[in-house]
Amino acid sequence: MSEKLQQTPVLRTLAALFAVMYVISAVSIVPYQMLVGGFIGITFALIFMLYPARRGKTKERITVFDVLWALAALGIAGYFIVQYDAIQMRTGFLTDLETYIASLAVLVSLEVARRVLGWVLPTLAVLFLAYNFLGPQLPGFLSHPGFTYNRLMGASFTGTGLFGLVASVYARYVVLFVVFGSLMQAMGVINAILDLARALTAKLRAGSAKAAILASAGVGSVVGQGVANIAITAPMTVPLMKKSGFSSERAGGLEVVASVGGQLLPPVMGAGAFLVAQFAGVSYANVVTVALAPAILLYAGLLASAHFEAGVEQVGYVEGGAVEAEGGWNVFKRTYWAFLPILMLMGLLFAGMSPFRAAFWAIVSVAALLFVRTRSPKETAVKAFEGLSNGTFSMLGIASTAGVIGLVIAMVNLPGLPITFSQNAFGLVRGSLIGAYFMVVLISLVMGMGMTVTASYVVVAVLAAPLLGEFGVPVLVAHLVVFWLSQDSSVTPPFALGSFVVAGISKGDVWKTSWHAFKFAKPLYIVPLLMIYSPIMSGEPLRVLLATVIGAIGLIFAAAAFAGFYKAPLNWPLRLLLAAAATATLWPETVTSAAGIAAGLALWGFQRWQNVRRVGHADLLTPEVAGRTELGT
Repeated sequence: MSEKLQQTPVLRTLAALFAVMYVISAVSIVPYQMLVGGFIGITFALIFMLYPARRGKTKERITVFDVLWALAALGIAGYFIVQYDAIQMRTGFLTDLETYIASLAVLVSLEVARRVLGWVLPTLAVLFLAYNFLGPQLPGFLSHPGFTYNRLMGASFTGTGLFGLVASVYARYVVLFVVFGSLMQAMGVINAILDLARALTAKLRAGSAKAAILASAGVGSVVGQGVANIAITAPMTVPLMKKSGFSSERAGGLEVVASVGGQLLPPVMGAGAFLVAQFAGVSYANVVTVALAPAILLYAGLLASAHFEAGVEQVGYVEGGAVEAEGGWNVFKRTYWAFLPILMLMGLLFAGMSPFRAAFWAIVSVAALLFVRTRSPKETAVKAFEGLSNGTFSMLGIASTAGVIGLVIAMVNLPGLPITFSQNAFGLVRGSLIGAYFMVVLISLVMGMGMTVTASYVVVAVLAAPLLGEFGVPVLVAHLVVFWLSQDSSVTPPFALGSFVVAGISKGDVWKTSWHAFKFAKPLYIVPLLMIYSPIMSGEPLRVLLATVIGAIGLIFAAAAFAGFYKAPLNWPLRLLLAAAATATLWPETVTSAAGIAAGLALWGFQRWQNVRRVGHADLLTPEVAGRTELGT
């Protein structure tokens, strides 16, 4: 996105007005066609104005072609708004004129996605479009009778297409939560979260890394966009980790996973979470409730990785600055105000208020807090304008996927591919749920490369979620499993969108950063298994709590085994022993879990005893020991 054009008064004002319009829509009755059509038309037009036609090039001015593309987007949206009732009456069948308009709409959607995201998602959409054309010529279970061009364009334009489910969710819910996060940033919540995280971890080993993880989790739970979270927090957290002794690549890897995980942590969770609610047919509050325990496990595993990787890097206890010296309680008293809107949002959601109304009142509370803190109407207005306009600009990356994801959903559902795929895949995995899970993992790895998390989730969900359903996995659990696995599009080499962003900030090697991130992201693959097999999604508080504690212990053991450091360095036999203990702990059977916990604790006690016997101290990384002890074995 062109930062120069982004600062022009006209575009900033238009962006702020767009945000205001959709905030007000939360408490107004707005016809569907105006809500969705306005969203598509305005966001697509802004994308053509702000994003260069050639990705990677700096955009200095708006060209004639940009204007023509923008006018096309506005014209298509305008036609949809005016002719909506007539189109609905014809149940997806278009007139000759509308077929041409729908064809142009497909081209506009593909071009918007290409400008913002590159070629991967548009290419996938074109392949699915071709699949519907070539059905009679395809072999085996992929074969189908095919569809006329008019029918394909009708599905692309209405129903689940350009102006369908995805655009509706974005316009009704996501834009409000993105604006909320942007206003929170304008209010200063980022620094408040970072200060509190630093103060709370000041006296811990690898405190800087743990502060970075907690800060990224806190910011990510508000921002709800992994790559955006990296861009916000990494410039502050990565230098802290490097200063304490972490390599650029390890620091970058930890930051990537911590930031991406913010999309899994309530209350905001990213655009995909709203689609999870829609696909699963449950309320967003229900999604937020059941998603909390798995998110805690993710960060328990990541904090453990930071702790044990500090042993590998010989990062001990580092003296902090003024914030660390201030103390956690004092920092909390200074920053508690920043968390009030988040608590209000959570409270309203759990009280049963609809997500868009809860977001509206949370936004109002941020505006009120801005005025209370500044005591200046002018400064409040300036910060609110900044938050509103930046919220719209942040929304453009998400909005760019609305049309092309809608096209993919339409082209997948039209020939009934999800049902055909799940029936054939069921036989391929020979009725094995664990086999089905690993097939979904493989599909997610392949289909998610180079795509955003939301796009990856939708593509995998429409194909693979029904497969898990064939084995009796509840619909919400199946979609949350897919949503978790879709996060790997930001961390998995060779594309690893998040790793590329953070490597530019850390100045580390992008491939080493990617592999470290992939290693630290192991909970993204382990926790979904727990969702399927353990009681963590049961909804019964005591069973969920026990499953969360056991899961956290297992992930701690796994983090140490992967790092090669526990209370002391681990040779390969001990690493394998600890990995076996982690596997047993995570096994969904009480006696096996207890045996795994006992084995892991026994190894911890053994290494602690060895440390005391050798150097007179249980911890090899305390200042008095680290300077005179060789940590290798």
